[in-house]
Amino acid sequence: MNRHIFFIIRLLGLNLIMFFGFDTLAMNGTTKSSIPGNLDASVYPELVKFIEFHRCSKEFETNKKQHFLKGDQIDRLINVKRLGRVIEQKQLTRLQVPHKCVSKKSDGNFEVLSERLKYKSLVERYKSNTISLSDVQQLVTLAEETAYTDWHGGNIGHTVDNKIAICDTEDRSFVIIGDEIGKLELLSFLKQRLLAGYSQQSKVDRVFKIEPEALAWLEQKLSVVRANEQKVLSLKANTSYDDKAVDYEKVKKELKLYRQKQAWW
Repeated sequence: MNRHIFFIIRLLGLNLIMFFGFDTLAMNGTTKSSIPGNLDASVYPELVKFIEFHRCSKEFETNKKQHFLKGDQIDRLINVKRLGRVIEQKQLTRLQVPHKCVSKKSDGNFEVLSERLKYKSLVERYKSNTISLSDVQQLVTLAEETAYTDWHGGNIGHTVDNKIAICDTEDRSFVIIGDEIGKLELLSFLKQRLLAGYSQQSKVDRVFKIEPEALAWLEQKLSVVRANEQKVLSLKANTSYDDKAVDYEKVKKELKLYRQKQAWW
């Protein structure tokens, strides 16, 4: 019961954010914090390695003003790397995540930089954002592999390349409570968000139109899952898709340690 209440509360909050504009919040709400440029590699070896490993290219950094600044939110970068691996390994050719990397600031510190994807206009999105059978199958695979739950129009949309982009990758985008979720609940929530496109009462969310064949497949999938319920591990706790060169979990622990030390002093 509590989980459902959290879903509802969070859903209302996300719709408000979408109404007031994601660009404004993303640009103005996350740029105060940064990652120090003088980290001691003997104390924070994995974090230093991570920064070096995921530095932005000169071209991407030069065009920083065209993208989103995400401050020290390393979790977003780790999750987008994991998502990219899921998409690549599972051959989810209809799906896309924005490029994210570590950018050096003028003061020598670092911040996470997120690509601003190019979406269709609002009119085009409302008229032609149809979810096909192939689309829904790939979205279900992504959900099953990651426990992604941030399915709403502010995060998911068709790009000008006609791919479905998943743009929000912070930890809270993957399961609201804990690190696991039942597959039935996860996929039922996905179905609910896709069907929101038919609701006249929630025009903010009217981004998708799911084809009858795709909906029928999803219903059949849910009936199979209902008969054989399983748990899905959240991507924020799943190391299966990590780089071999960097230990992402150590990176998160070292960043947490740094913040704790800063708070103490």
